[in-house]
Amino acid sequence: TDRAVQLLLETSADNSSYYCDSLKACLVTTITSSGPSQSTIKLVATNMIANGKLAGRAKRVSLV
Repeated sequence: TDRAVQLLLETSADNSSYYCDSLKACLVTTITSSGPSQSTIKLVATNMIANGKLAGRAKRVSLV
């Protein structure tokens, strides 16, 4: 699962699958463990904010 999460997080912000892949990475880590999931969620949120991909979706991400 670590490799799957790594591949999902490597999706370019310009790719149309970026948002879904980021959320999938969060989902995969929450299924397998609790410690790494928090780090992944923070990384995804930071990347989405940095790439301007969070507008209009902030409420959904904050629920995760």
